[in-house]
Amino acid sequence: MRSTGEHHVFSRKGDGKCQFGNNNPIAGECDRPPATTPMDAPMLEHDPIQRRTILCVDDDEDILRQLQQLLRRDGHDILLATSGQQGLELLAKHHVALIISNQTMPGMVGTRFLEESRQVEPDAIRIMLTGHTDVETAIQAINEGGIHRYLTKPWDDHQLRMTVSEHLRTYTAQLETDAALAQLKEKNEQLERFNEDLEMLVVERSEELFYRVRELEGRDRLARFMMTIHSLEETLDHVLSVVGEALEADQVEIHLTDTGTSPGRVTWPAHAVPFDQEATTELLSRARADGKTAVSHIDNTFLCAASIVRDDETLAVIILSGRGNVDHAHEDGKILSGLALAAAVAIHEAREGYDVGGWRDALDEALSRVDDLVD
Repeated sequence: MRSTGEHHVFSRKGDGKCQFGNNNPIAGECDRPPATTPMDAPMLEHDPIQRRTILCVDDDEDILRQLQQLLRRDGHDILLATSGQQGLELLAKHHVALIISNQTMPGMVGTRFLEESRQVEPDAIRIMLTGHTDVETAIQAINEGGIHRYLTKPWDDHQLRMTVSEHLRTYTAQLETDAALAQLKEKNEQLERFNEDLEMLVVERSEELFYRVRELEGRDRLARFMMTIHSLEETLDHVLSVVGEALEADQVEIHLTDTGTSPGRVTWPAHAVPFDQEATTELLSRARADGKTAVSHIDNTFLCAASIVRDDETLAVIILSGRGNVDHAHEDGKILSGLALAAAVAIHEAREGYDVGGWRDALDEALSRVDDLVD
């Protein structure tokens, strides 16, 4: 006898019962029969198909009971619904791998239900059960992508189980493919991010190396210069040229602290107009007070100033102007600070250690006496 009214039918593996939402049981029980023949043996043994959930939709409760008993042999969880609407409600609550639906049902025919099921469970396999008179409808649904397969009633049990098994293999393979593609996409994105980070790191390291090489070249020129004796004026000129060329500066100046015996300010290039005092006073004061490099950046030009310190004594302050962004300005400031350390040694030795002019006069006098003795 067919039950009337709304039925919400479901089952749990192993409980042997099929129940409706209104607690009206389908007549009979759904115990799994023993496998007594090779045809009845579970198709999941030694099979890659995992246990899946299958939804069966038919307004005939006897058909539902037969489908449940047949498909549970292969270890699947079976959901039952007596209408398309109930089927959609179950799809909203459960993840379903395969749907079997009758075509001719009151309220919502199978093609419409299966079409709407695609909105809820787009990856599920959809199989239609149909009578011989509905074959054309089933073929049209296949062509339009609404279903994957149709079987005519009455079906052959073995054929139906084989059909379900084959399509679940396809379903499982598709899931594995999708998972592999998702993993590949993630790996590619990670690789792209890694390459971007690597490129940025290479650029940063290259810039650091570039600036470091410029500093080392400048300090090497100052070290080789100090291997011979020079006057303070010659030393200042050399320091200015080394700093200006190493940093590709527009202009460089040294402001000496002790101006008793030397000019207070020396400029490179020699023909350059000295910096405007109002524009540099604040920057020079910061460099003297902090003992660190001071940077001022406006638009695409900048000023850098650094103290030249020897034994805690500020011998001078060096200031340069250049072109570039803020980062460039600060990198030049770092190089200037390193060159200032080497310049401090050269200026200290030139100022305190030697009277080059007197030494040269004494040498000329000694050479003259030697000439007189020879004569």
